[in-house]
Order: sequence, then C-alpha cells, then structure tokens
Amino acid sequence: MNKMKVKFKKIRTVLFFTLPAMIPMIMFWISPILKSGWLSFTDWDYMSPSYSYVGLKNYTDLFQDERFWNALKVTGSFALGTFVLTIIFGLALALLLQSKLRGKS
Repeated sequence: MNKMKVKFKKIRTVLFFTLPAMIPMIMFWISPILKSGWLSFTDWDYMSPSYSYVGLKNYTDLFQDERFWNALKVTGSFALGTFVLTIIFGLALALLLQSKLRGKS
C-alpha cells in the first residue's frame, strides 16, 4: 500500500511538470492531426457546412490516380537527392575541418 502511494505521488509529480508542455502540444499538434485524419474519411469541401462520411473512397480514388503516383515519385526522388547531397557535403566538410590545414588554429 505504501509503495502505491509513492508511485502515485511520482506519477502526479511527472504530470504536474509535463502538463504545461502537453497542453499546447495537444491543442496545436495532436488534435489537428486527429481532426484531419477523421476529415479524410468525409467528402467535405471546406466551404459548405454539411458533409457526409464516405469511408475509404477517398483513399481508393487517390491510389488509382496517376497524378498521385507521379507526385510521389518526384517527391521521393527530390527527398532522396537532397538527403544524399546533404550527407555527402556535410561529411566532406567535416573531413576538411578535421584535417590539418594551414591557418586553421
């Protein structure tokens, strides 16, 4: 029983210190992610006050669209190219700074 009180007190202390950081994170990060995930299952056009639930229809339409696959391919190649060039440039710069250069100190 005494261990339970100590454990509850520790949990309460952790919650007391993390709650001020969690409130904005829930309001501005987690809640919009959940709301947009729920909205992706509707046919709402962001203008009209009414909408209906369409289930996975939006996703089946998306995966059958050729423009989606083209955009995914272009985005993937851009991200991969940017990532590879950034890593190569960063490693080259680190090796250059690690070497003994004249006037470095």
